[in-house]
Amino acid sequence: MMTSFAGLMRHVRRLWTAHPIDQDKQPIRVFGTTGTMRVPDPNQFDGLVHVRGRDEAEWREMPHQFPTGYGRSIGAADMAYAIRSGRPFRANGEQAFAVLDLMAGFLESSQSGEAITPKARYQRPALLRADLPFGTLDE
Repeated sequence: MMTSFAGLMRHVRRLWTAHPIDQDKQPIRVFGTTGTMRVPDPNQFDGLVHVRGRDEAEWREMPHQFPTGYGRSIGAADMAYAIRSGRPFRANGEQAFAVLDLMAGFLESSQSGEAITPKARYQRPALLRADLPFGTLDE
């Protein structure tokens, strides 16, 4: 039984990300032309982000841009706010299908040895506002 694998994706803006998928929840790495970014487990939202420039030997910790402490509850809270206000919520079925398509593509690619182009297209929703106090998702 397969318990771990990794995927490498090239994004629309020609950015590369490496996605290790295993029980140790290794960070995702984003590779750019001038450096690399290491982001934490996306299921928790509060972990540290580190960057390292192309010519730098050490990782640098980046300050959080949003309030921390929400953990996994932020998705459910955003959905509730969205339903009450009539706006689309961020963690929706379209996003889930796009993620599933990517995961299936990783598996197919590992079995075939070929690059796989995802079939699902996903339009990223508006970001959460970073200037609101903890516990407030919309004005």
